[in-house]
Amino acid sequence: MDKTTTLPGADVWRLYDTFGFPVDLTRIIAEENGLQVDEAEFEAERERSIAASKAGKKDAARGSKVALDVHTLAELEATNVVKTNDRPKFAAENLDSVNATVVAIVLASKGLVNQTEATESVGIVVDLTNFYSEAGGQVADIGKIVGPNGSVSVADAQNYGGYIVHSGDVIEGSLQVGDSVSLTIDTSRRHRITLNHSATHILNYALDRTLSSESIDQKGSLVAPDKLRFDFSCAKSISADQLAAIQSQCQELVDAQLPVYAADFALESVRQIPGLRAVFGEAYPNPVRVVSIGADVDAIRADQTNSQWSNYSIELCGGTHVQNTSAINSILITEEFSIAKGIRRIVAVTGTDAAAAIATADSFAAELDLIASLSGNDLDAALKASATKLDSLNISLIQKNIFRSKHSSLKKAHLDAEKRLKTVASDKLAQLFAESPAPFYVLPINLNGNSKALANAVTYSKSLKPATAQRPVFVLDTYKLNFACFVPAKSQSPSFAANLWAGNVASALSALNITAKFGGSALSAQGSVSLSPSTTQSVDSLVQVIVSAATDFATASLS
Repeated sequence: MDKTTTLPGADVWRLYDTFGFPVDLTRIIAEENGLQVDEAEFEAERERSIAASKAGKKDAARGSKVALDVHTLAELEATNVVKTNDRPKFAAENLDSVNATVVAIVLASKGLVNQTEATESVGIVVDLTNFYSEAGGQVADIGKIVGPNGSVSVADAQNYGGYIVHSGDVIEGSLQVGDSVSLTIDTSRRHRITLNHSATHILNYALDRTLSSESIDQKGSLVAPDKLRFDFSCAKSISADQLAAIQSQCQELVDAQLPVYAADFALESVRQIPGLRAVFGEAYPNPVRVVSIGADVDAIRADQTNSQWSNYSIELCGGTHVQNTSAINSILITEEFSIAKGIRRIVAVTGTDAAAAIATADSFAAELDLIASLSGNDLDAALKASATKLDSLNISLIQKNIFRSKHSSLKKAHLDAEKRLKTVASDKLAQLFAESPAPFYVLPINLNGNSKALANAVTYSKSLKPATAQRPVFVLDTYKLNFACFVPAKSQSPSFAANLWAGNVASALSALNITAKFGGSALSAQGSVSLSPSTTQSVDSLVQVIVSAATDFATASLS
């Protein structure tokens, strides 16, 4: 076939497979433009893609979720397989285990089967379950299904038209359709999820009360074991004071130890309850479950239009909840930000996760107090490290803002002090030059380890005009025992120069088994002292050694 009039079959398949462009339409357009599709190449590419898809399913056989497609769902309904009763998920007692019968088993590669296979993930459908299937932002339960001849570890639960598929991997043996099984959920994980779901309702209520001037509507949520996430409409940013008020109101409802009620209501009648909260655009079943915090659902049912219900958190919800708000213990907002125009997000933690956040905040508060006692380079390094750490802390955002304010104050005070230190040595030298003329100067001064202040002293000495006004200068930072010296050209000799001056001081320290490094030129030099844990001399005594060595060397060299 002439290549100039041929449209590669691989390209035609890619247009369909990647972009959904109809193959027949591609053939028509090609023909109108004098081209023919390479059908052999097209078919080969199609077969290659199908094979790759099958290989991908095989590779992901274990550890993947199993879903019901429309064909499998229709097959279950056509054969009158009983749908799953999941009411036990709301049980306040004996929640952890339920006895049931396996009514269907699904494999991703084969669809409905009669028995599990250990080589790939399975979907188990039972007639009765205590597992919460993912819905309304609340994540699914995890746990185990145990039968007479095997068990499955459940990592996910999803509802498909009333059939709840428990996805997981075979741990041992096998399960068969008709087996009597025991379903056990991770109750500790469920408890954390339940705390977060009730806290989400409280947060929704607190937002509406605190931001009453805004039109607050729920736009999405995530209820997980380790956090809750709540998205809502809000045209303006939330101030720090508003955020603190929201968290405070949440905590008030927790501390009030309010009972939490739940009951089914007729969908049409429930909409007349004042203050009722629901997700806009969500399709709710009839009857629908109402969850109320503080207001008895029987009282609500008896008088559904009473305006007092607007003072309570009342929502349409099919999730799991605590029996009393006191179980939540604490609600801490850890993040708040915009995710789209007019949509904001709040992330919060509860229970033991909130307690951990409080402990982390207490630890960081003590760390900031310690940092406040530092100075110089130690303070500078600590401020930089703590700033990075603070950004990553999973603590109350209100507390984090307080820490940021304190950190900023410490940083500003440090920068102001550093700015003053930069000139303190040069200012002192200027004073000495003016008030105490001498052939040379040795100046011990506390510079808090500020290397720029030490360098500025040398720079100042070099800059004196005329050059005849310059004098040899040796400056020692008594805080870190760093030193710098300057010897003008007119004062230099074979026996006296800046590098010789620094070297002489280093030698005096070396005689005491103190390590000192130095370097530089005849004009200017610098040095530093390293103290080991075994050093017996005090810093004050070493200051005296350095000052004496520097003074004696200059006196002898210039005499």
